[in-house]
Amino acid sequence: MSLHVAALLARGDARSEVIALCAQVGCAMGDKPVRSAIPFDDLRQGDTNDCGLAFVRDWTVLWGHSGLLSPSLDFIARTPDPQIYATAEHLAPALAAFSENREVYFSISDGTTGTYGLDRYAGGRRARSLWELEGEVIRDEGSPLSEEARFRQRLAASEWGMIELLCHLTVPYPALEQSSLDVWRIAWVKSRPWWRPW
Repeated sequence: MSLHVAALLARGDARSEVIALCAQVGCAMGDKPVRSAIPFDDLRQGDTNDCGLAFVRDWTVLWGHSGLLSPSLDFIARTPDPQIYATAEHLAPALAAFSENREVYFSISDGTTGTYGLDRYAGGRRARSLWELEGEVIRDEGSPLSEEARFRQRLAASEWGMIELLCHLTVPYPALEQSSLDVWRIAWVKSRPWWRPW
């Protein structure tokens, strides 16, 4: 089964700020989770309508389907970017501002469209951006992270490669597997793209 994962990780306990950020970009999370303490494995593949929010090893983790935080149809109509990748561009201004006082990562791994990417934000700007679409690099900006060389072959060989790099930079994957998340249901403020699965 293909991955359909979007992940936002922010250093420190920023759960309330992440909830506010989601509302800011048009994806309100509501007043409270719909379920609490759900095993990470229930959301691991991203094949659910819900997203998980947790604080794990000094990182706030928001994990869900690759359509999570997707832009409105109006935004997609104004950008030449492939539709799932457009999510990264849609979020860039908000994530840059959010990273003023913390390190932030945003990543998508979507096996159906062949979209795999990672953005790192720090100091109020996007410091690194690496995105591939169907095996072709469509964005490679900023200084490569030292860890990228170690994962370069995995990035090309496996749809899990980008997730492995993200976890190496933030929360080790075994720690995520052992964690539990509060499950939130996104209330879409604007019309969503046709490829949104729910």
